[in-house]
Amino acid sequence: MAAAALSPARAADAPEVTGLIAALETALYGQTTFFQADLEEEWSDTDLERDTCVARAGGRIVGYAVTHKRGGFWRVQAHVHPD
Repeated sequence: MAAAALSPARAADAPEVTGLIAALETALYGQTTFFQADLEEEWSDTDLERDTCVARAGGRIVGYAVTHKRGGFWRVQAHVHPD
């Protein structure tokens, strides 16, 4: 497999990122309660260019990461497609 190309997420990536997160949750827990509206709410106060990254390989998003600063702390979430 070729190396994944990294770039900031774009608003147009929301459906595919939602699918990735839902697929991972389903693989881990047997179901998901994550919807695109959840991602869009998260992104409403996120600087996509600065605080997100998607990994693209084979024409699709295979990874997604986001950082959040809350007070003096940073939280990083990363998701990799289960396939």
